[in-house]
Amino acid sequence: MINSDDAQLAAQVAQDDEDAFLTLYDRYAGYVYALTMRILRDPNLAEEATQDTFLKIINKIGDYNRTSPFKAWIFTVAYRTAIDYKRKQKI
Repeated sequence: MINSDDAQLAAQVAQDDEDAFLTLYDRYAGYVYALTMRILRDPNLAEEATQDTFLKIINKIGDYNRTSPFKAWIFTVAYRTAIDYKRKQKI
């Protein structure tokens, strides 16, 4: 199920709406951190990976296909970011 509120917020982020970004951050940061923590098993690395995930979201918001769930997209970005960290750290 697509959360149209998330899709609308993502569209607003694409228009440089800081409040929309902060809403999405507040909504998903805890989930993203939990995912990266499960993969990295290091609180500091998980925090960095979470920050990097949201930086990527800002920079790649135009890549988000608004017909699919935002939650799935952000979790994919977070997963890939954590895997990149894991490869760099060889953990």
